[in-house]
Amino acid sequence: MCITFVYVGDGSTPYKYIIGANRDEFMARPCKPAHAWHKPAEGHKFTFAGQDLTAKGTWLGVRAELLRTGAEQSLLGPKPKPSDSEASFRLGLVTNVREKAAPPSEAAKLRSRGDLITHFLSDKNSLDAHATSAELAKQGESYAGYNLLLGDKEGLYFVSNRNMSSPSPVHLQPGVHGMSNGTLDDNWPKVVSGKQMFADVVEHHISKGGRMAVSGEGLLIDGIFRIMADTTPHGVDKYTGAFDRKVEHHFSSIYVKQISAHPNASAPSWYGTRSTAVILVREDGTVSYSEKYTPGTQDDDWIAERYELIYNPSA
Repeated sequence: MCITFVYVGDGSTPYKYIIGANRDEFMARPCKPAHAWHKPAEGHKFTFAGQDLTAKGTWLGVRAELLRTGAEQSLLGPKPKPSDSEASFRLGLVTNVREKAAPPSEAAKLRSRGDLITHFLSDKNSLDAHATSAELAKQGESYAGYNLLLGDKEGLYFVSNRNMSSPSPVHLQPGVHGMSNGTLDDNWPKVVSGKQMFADVVEHHISKGGRMAVSGEGLLIDGIFRIMADTTPHGVDKYTGAFDRKVEHHFSSIYVKQISAHPNASAPSWYGTRSTAVILVREDGTVSYSEKYTPGTQDDDWIAERYELIYNPSA
């Protein structure tokens, strides 16, 4: 089941947000890794995200302008500056809430949770992160259980259609937060453990004065990838009945090795961590987006990519 750790900056470091996110999914479900959608007619001129090819939505993405590759740059001239970009920054991330599945007749009526982010990243949506979160909170019954993070340059907000005492969006304060398939900053053992490891890595690589430690940014990214690859079982805080108890215990690690999620089914339904993203959103209008993913065939068949994007910090 998916898990995310987020650092929210306080303005004293180069980073607005630092994100480490694992996407856990059935291996047979078709998807594309992070890429520029290039669909201006649909409102996605600057959407950069993975894509679920079944429901056409996404689990994680940003609105930012993908910089040209080295070959393109040599042909087209210097890189554009963030201040020249037309893209206003946005970030969206969703996890499902672990619960028993709705009966097929009811599930067929529910909208795809990936649409929550797709709509927000679209440049046709003029509402900011807070306003969009507040609007979506009113539509909770249209979706299966979800946890949603929406952000822009003004702030990052959490909203869920489960386990919230108030429908109002929660504004994430500076510091480190964790989210899996319970609720924001839940006491699930792997969330508690992962938050501490994530906080330690961020603190180690960012000096108190706000500059990168001598070790450099690459080691910060590598350190977060190591956390997201942790297979240590942490135990289950509460069994939900959504899966067999043995399977739920298997999900208690940050990185979920492939397992048949429904062992009593007639055919194996292999499930596990399919991608890991590390995103650094800098205050200066630049974004580092690193991703490791498997095509869904074997647990050890992984591909690594890294992209640089820009957004206009004044937009």
